[in-house]
Amino acid sequence: MAQHDDQEYVDPEVVTENAPATIPDDLKRYMQPATFNREQAMARFEHQVEIMHAIRKAALQALNPKDFVRMGSDESAMFYLQNYGAQRLKPMAELRYPQGQQPKCERVSLPDKQFGFIYTGYVASMTTGSVDFVIGGRSSTERFFDKFDDEGNRLPVNELDVQKAAWANWENRAVSGALGLRGLTAEDLKQHGFDVSRARGVTFQGGGQGGAGAGGKLTIPFGKHKGKALDDESVPVDDLRWLAKTIGESIRDPEKAKWKKRNETLLSAIKAEGQRRNAPGEPAGDDEGGES
Repeated sequence: MAQHDDQEYVDPEVVTENAPATIPDDLKRYMQPATFNREQAMARFEHQVEIMHAIRKAALQALNPKDFVRMGSDESAMFYLQNYGAQRLKPMAELRYPQGQQPKCERVSLPDKQFGFIYTGYVASMTTGSVDFVIGGRSSTERFFDKFDDEGNRLPVNELDVQKAAWANWENRAVSGALGLRGLTAEDLKQHGFDVSRARGVTFQGGGQGGAGAGGKLTIPFGKHKGKALDDESVPVDDLRWLAKTIGESIRDPEKAKWKKRNETLLSAIKAEGQRRNAPGEPAGDDEGGES
């Protein structure tokens, strides 16, 4: 950035290099020479901090702990706003698209016939005066879209479901960014009276993410007990044995190699649950190939 006397200019080549897309005309005014006064700039910055603090406080009053998901389990855990919370705050953010240009949607082809959708675009908030370039997206490879048949085979993912989720992700990032609600810590939420223990937690066990449900518990991916936690006492031991056998067969199936790590994690958890219940003949999962 070049400086001259009390004026500040943005080097055109720097803007061109860093800009992710053609900058709309009504945003170019932010790159025009501006009179610089240190005292006024600091006062304006401090005033903006006060405004953002007030906006964040008001926004959090419209939310509850279950509107956030906790990533991590220690003091460094971060809390992220979920889509239903973002939708509740959307009217407060008063989002506008510069020059009426709505975000662009791109379908991306991924290996193994998988796919994703990415939304990109500028968004302005009438509430905060912020302008941001937001990228949001989702892909069919995510565990969120997993559905299985009774044999444990993953069913094809509906493209419309992924596209809708990608749009929701874009809106979430736009709202949370405008209202200062990205990457919150437990202390940030506690200051506003939140019981962070009620936030939904997501942790990963055994080095893999497969089968992880709320709170990091592994869940049954298919069958008549689909969606239940492995330690749910309503799931009979005989059904755990059947599940272990089926998972063991999948581990040895070359056509299901991409799910091997997930299945090994799940099989280990099934065996651990059998031991916890002290059940005779604990789930074995066809040991000859179950723990490779």
